[in-house]
Amino acid sequence: MINRTHLVILLTNVFLFSAAPSHSQKINVTHCNGACPVYESSMTANRANIVIHHVYAAGINGDSGLADWLSIV
Repeated sequence: MINRTHLVILLTNVFLFSAAPSHSQKINVTHCNGACPVYESSMTANRANIVIHHVYAAGINGDSGLADWLSIV
């Protein structure tokens, strides 16, 4: 059985590691010839997904499931 001290240590570690900032990488997509299109609205950007395939890159609309933009090699 877990005692109170171990529980406090466990919860502290969970809080510290979940609150740590994450760092992302900058990804260059050669399909878009410099820079892929960006979404103006943050709400639309949060719903959209970027799909990168070896032949194409696409911005998929989260509401309709259709491509908002497409870039082909």
